Amino acid sequence: MAVKNRLESNSEHWNALLLSLRELTEWVIRKDTELSSLGHSPVRGDAASLLKQLDDHKAFRRQLEDKRPVVESNLLSCRQYVASEPPVSDGSDSEALDGDSRYLSAEEQSRELTRSILREVGKLSEQWNSLIDRSDHWKHRLDEYMTESYEEEERKKRYIFCEVVFISKNTHESQYKVMSGAYHKL
Repeated sequence: MAVKNRLESNSEHWNALLLSLRELTEWVIRKDTELSSLGHSPVRGDAASLLKQLDDHKAFRRQLEDKRPVVESNLLSCRQYVASEPPVSDGSDSEALDGDSRYLSAEEQSRELTRSILREVGKLSEQWNSLIDRSDHWKHRLDEYMTESYEEEERKKRYIFCEVVFISKNTHESQYKVMSGAYHKL
């Protein structure tokens, strides 16, 4: 009886972890959707709009970094659980079951739980890594455009400076010629 209670307790723990994996996967999907809306706005623009987009990215990335320990801890716990369990098949034999786990033996329930955890670990891991990669790519694009924007501003400043110097030089030459002509007339 103690073994059965322990198995049920373990099962409850791993089912709770499975639920946590699913909730994290849903959170990652929501963040991926949010990133799509943030990251698809035009990255070009003036320095102020680029700075706003950099701030948006920083806030978004902070949310990911805040969630990272939870995601990684859950993935690690689940991988450790799966590693401690006997290997499971690819799941094709579970399709023959009617989906009602009440009639499964404890061993079958354990295998089904392991299969479910494996599926969710794979899903969460793939989606989490994709989200991080997309966030990194967005930041890289913003940095590139910020550099281009800065360089363009510097080119404009140099051009304006050259224009001012040229106009100033021509104005001084014209004034010199006028004053020189007036002097010679005296």
